[in-house]
Amino acid sequence: MLLTKVWKSGSKLDVKDNELTNILKTHIDRKGKVIIGTDSMLTNNKFIFVNAICLYGKDSPFHGRYFYQRYVDKNEGNKNLLVRLFKETTDSIQIANEIKNINDKAEIEIHMDVNSNSKFLSGKYSSAIIGYITGVGFKYKIKPDSYAASAVADRHTRPTSSYIKKYYK
Repeated sequence: MLLTKVWKSGSKLDVKDNELTNILKTHIDRKGKVIIGTDSMLTNNKFIFVNAICLYGKDSPFHGRYFYQRYVDKNEGNKNLLVRLFKETTDSIQIANEIKNINDKAEIEIHMDVNSNSKFLSGKYSSAIIGYITGVGFKYKIKPDSYAASAVADRHTRPTSSYIKKYYK
C-alpha cells in the first residue's frame, strides 16, 4: 500500500502513516478536496518517482498543505515514456483508491504531467492517460493545470545532496 510508505510534509518532515490517514480523514470530513500527482525523472540510469498529495479546501485546517514520497526505480522499461507515464498514472490511481477506502466521499482529482498539445512527446499519450483516469472514475487535470504533478511532485524529483553523494561518486 502506498499510504503506508514513508511520506514527508512540504517542509520535508517525516509523516507517520496513521498521522497522514488522520489528516486525510479530517480534511475530507471538512469537505476538503484531495489532489494527487506523480512525476518522475531519469538520473544516473535510475528513475526517481515522486507522489504528491495536495489538500485544498478553505474549511479544512489542512488547506494548502501537501505531502510527498520519493522512491527510486531501476526498471529499464521506464526509459519508454509511455511506460513511465502509465506507471505515474497507476501510482496516482492507487493512492486515490486508498484514500477512497479511508472515506468514500472523498473528492479526488488526479493531476498528470502530460501536455495537452500533441506537438510535445507526452501530448501524444494524453488521450490514453485521460481515458485510464476517467475509466476508473476519477477527475483529472493535465498541463498547464496539473500543479500537483507539474509543480509539487516535480519539485521533489530533483536529486537531493544525499542522493548525489551516494550515486555520483
